[in-house]
Amino acid sequence: MAGVALTQSEMTFARRVKQYRQTKRWTQLGLADQLRLRGVSLDQAAVARIEKGQRRVLLIEALCLSQALGCPISELMRPVKCEQCSDLPPPGFTCQACGESG
Repeated sequence: MAGVALTQSEMTFARRVKQYRQTKRWTQLGLADQLRLRGVSLDQAAVARIEKGQRRVLLIEALCLSQALGCPISELMRPVKCEQCSDLPPPGFTCQACGESG
């Protein structure tokens, strides 16, 4: 799957996974551990490639990611309005560009 150009939707998904992981204050390894508990075997490097948009995500992986992150899969696919904070500023912060609070 390396070297494959991802679609805009896939890149949005990758960005959202990273945001939700960071909101939970999990490391990439922590997210990989949560996925293993759900039967998906991904290591930290695979999570990093997903977040960087360097790896496509299988449907079962997407479902388990949404479960692990505690959000509907549709939220991980929702287009980003604010390029500054990607509509999800860190907890306790307010985005200077859009005013969204974390």
